[in-house]
Amino acid sequence: MLFNRWAQPDVDIESLTVQGGFGLSSPVDGRLPRTWIAALRGRVRASLAGTGGVETADDVVRYVLAGADVVMSTSSLVRNGPVHSASLVYGLTEWLSRKGFDSIDEARGLLSVPADVDATAYERAGYVSILQDAAQRYGSLSSAT
Repeated sequence: MLFNRWAQPDVDIESLTVQGGFGLSSPVDGRLPRTWIAALRGRVRASLAGTGGVETADDVVRYVLAGADVVMSTSSLVRNGPVHSASLVYGLTEWLSRKGFDSIDEARGLLSVPADVDATAYERAGYVSILQDAAQRYGSLSSAT
């Protein structure tokens, strides 16, 4: 497992101790694992499991599009009860149908990094795109004036 939310200790600067850390995930916590799933899809001979940040069916869809073979959720089930799993499955099924996919396999990995491209160049291009988006949103990123 690449990402584990259970053991996230923090430093208490007053008591000078390491405190055990625990917290339920939120949708933003899925960004890093999805990034790695999208990068690893088609490059490793292993099943990729999406974990962390799965609150809604949309989060399940995001993991599938990144290339996850399975998607797991704990925090949303703790918050909403086991019956919430049915809404996640229903939402995924509804999305697949609305988008015209006949199976989940047709959507799986659709937005992953293509296995036949240079991943480093792909990442750099994505980084440049992010900087351009930030410049449009927040203005120039240079230290002028």
